[in-house]
Amino acid sequence: MARKISDELNAFVNELKVEPIADENIIKQIRKYKLITPLFGGGAETKKADAVKIIRETEIRGQLRFWWRAIRGVGTIKEMSEREAEIFGTSASEKEGNKLGASKVKVFVKIDKEGNDISKSNNDVPKYAVFPLENNDVLKKGVEFSLEISVPKSAKKDIEATLWAWETFGGIGGRTRRGFGAIQLLSVDEVEVNPPKCIEVKSYIATNLSIHLAQGTWNVNVPHLSNATDNFAYSNPSMMGNTENSIIVWKNIVDKLHRFRQSPRNEGVYRGESHWSEPDAIRRITGRHATVNPRDTNSKDRTPTHSVGNKFPRGQLGLPIIFKFKNQDEKNGDPQTQTLQGKDFERLSSPLILRPIACSDGAVGIGLALETPREPLGGVILKGRYGTVQTKLDVADIANIRPMYNASKTEIDVVKSFLKTI
Repeated sequence: MARKISDELNAFVNELKVEPIADENIIKQIRKYKLITPLFGGGAETKKADAVKIIRETEIRGQLRFWWRAIRGVGTIKEMSEREAEIFGTSASEKEGNKLGASKVKVFVKIDKEGNDISKSNNDVPKYAVFPLENNDVLKKGVEFSLEISVPKSAKKDIEATLWAWETFGGIGGRTRRGFGAIQLLSVDEVEVNPPKCIEVKSYIATNLSIHLAQGTWNVNVPHLSNATDNFAYSNPSMMGNTENSIIVWKNIVDKLHRFRQSPRNEGVYRGESHWSEPDAIRRITGRHATVNPRDTNSKDRTPTHSVGNKFPRGQLGLPIIFKFKNQDEKNGDPQTQTLQGKDFERLSSPLILRPIACSDGAVGIGLALETPREPLGGVILKGRYGTVQTKLDVADIANIRPMYNASKTEIDVVKSFLKTI
């Protein structure tokens, strides 16, 4: 009899579904997203899509930490780091003494749609945005995912601001600052989220910045958002009523960056390859330039003539930059390939963010300049024995750099000058 009761009790216990006790101090949400531009990478290996899970929790946490700093990280570096650790925890590399803290922000990613592989030559990809990709790199189109997130109520304001900034300006995978992996929020706890109309995007962003942007002073070296209107630019919307609106405005805004940044000279009027000063600056610094060969009717004189002098303003758009010259292999020709980089920190992430924003009636392209130094600590060098060079311009220089002059006759910040072309 006792054995029978024991068996029945075990069967009853095994059938029990024990629900976890709800913690009234924890907020949980399930947020659904879709990518409105192709995913570049996103896995454990940089720039490569993961074969098991194309969007990983570690990447989401990294994105949230960045955007928390960008919208809530006021104060000194120490003050910011302490608040960040309270919310997101500390890793072994960040610990002070022996103290390690687990993140209070828990995230779990569920892939709802794997999407389809596309190549970098696909018509949905701006050609100027894919130059770092190898021929065998694969992009993903049509990805959708759900994010289950739980946070303590004490961090509610911070996480709401962080999620808004990430969803509006950020993305997933590689090269998100050039618009890859741009996300659109579809629903929160199965309640559909309706995006603003195209005509409302500018006011939508301004209103949310006034709500979410922390009040105070940022450390100058922390890239962050600002409500300064000259840090934002909006393209004409695409309202064609199809799912490709985001791709259309994305390709358009990247093409504008291409024209601004490359800006070849009219060979019949100007000498040299570019309206920018860097090629001639390198020729002067290295003492090498191609000259006219009387036996070659196609040869050109490349004597440096750019009046701005030895300045490298495009370094403000991110480092390193590699300069290649067409005639470098000829005798007495142009310089060998040169690299512009930071002196103490080789890389400088671009302060410029380009991406589409989906609207209820189409899509708008947005350009955003983060508040951050335009040079890395220690300055900028032309790699090798050439030493420190200058990226900053004077107002008098603008008249001699056509793409900047056409954008604004007085703006010496290259990033903000470009925003005026959108």
